Amino acid sequence: MYKLVIIAIVAAVAAAQNPALAPLTRLSLQDIQRVMADAPRVRFIVSCLVAKKSCPEDELADPMQVLVSSWASSNSICGACSPDDQRKTKAMISILQQQYNTEYQKVAQAYGLL
Repeated sequence: MYKLVIIAIVAAVAAAQNPALAPLTRLSLQDIQRVMADAPRVRFIVSCLVAKKSCPEDELADPMQVLVSSWASSNSICGACSPDDQRKTKAMISILQQQYNTEYQKVAQAYGLL
């Protein structure tokens, strides 16, 4: 029980540090993997990223926009994130590169990551 309280507090503090990342913080790594297995959803999120517009229709579109923008400006992937959010972000990027390379290239080009 004590560990659950600590985990909840840590998650709340991480989300409070950057409220835009709260949807990412709430999801588990397995949830992220499920999202990334949904090709239409990934393509929708990528279209939002490439257009650099807010897409509240998907809970991960705007947090990913924040992450990619931050990555582009700092050359650090989720540098201010919690270790757990860093793992999730790196997993998303890895899956995007490996399974959706065309989409990854579009995002990378749009944000000058190439």
